[in-house]
Amino acid sequence: MSKKRYVNTVFWDDAYITNLDPSEKLIFIYLLTNPCTNIAGVYQIPLKRIALDTGIDRDMCSKIIDRFQSDGKVLYIDGWIAIKNFIKHQNFNSPMVKSGIERELTDSPDSLKTFIGYHINGEIYGIDTILNSDISKGISQGKGQSQSNRSVFKPPTPDEVQEYLDSQKCKFFDGEQFCDFYTARGWLIGKNKMKDWKAAVRTWIRRDKEKLRAELRCFDD
Repeated sequence: MSKKRYVNTVFWDDAYITNLDPSEKLIFIYLLTNPCTNIAGVYQIPLKRIALDTGIDRDMCSKIIDRFQSDGKVLYIDGWIAIKNFIKHQNFNSPMVKSGIERELTDSPDSLKTFIGYHINGEIYGIDTILNSDISKGISQGKGQSQSNRSVFKPPTPDEVQEYLDSQKCKFFDGEQFCDFYTARGWLIGKNKMKDWKAAVRTWIRRDKEKLRAELRCFDD
């Protein structure tokens, strides 16, 4: 079934977009408009597909998406991608739109559902809160809600991170390195507060695996 995706012309005037290079701009608009997208902005797409459709090398696609992720614009986990603020451009006053978003998110990872929550008058709301009818009305009217609905992030301890690393059989870095890195940055990913530290750990693991593969390829050459 064909789908239509409309991109506002102000996209090209956005301060973040204007600072991207041509390949990064292509990947960003591709993530918004490719055939796998849906009304929730959370969907499955392999790097191989992104590289094939855009003509950009797969390793370069991975590096570009990692940059978007570091800047808090997207989250890419195990072939799933979530685009920050995608759903805020949808019509929440339409029951069909709300049910469509809920349907698309049924089988998506919880970490991605949390990631696409966004700010309303300085307060951060997860997708479950956003889809609540009262909150949806508040979004359209620009009104904030009570603090009880906010998602609260609790930084992990080095031991907690190390335990998770051990479960992932990762030897690239340790829990103390991870915590020191983000503690120094106020637990921010780009300009956004971290919401899921395990997702960030998996991003580090995937990044280091990509580096290792690249080094091995150079050695073989």
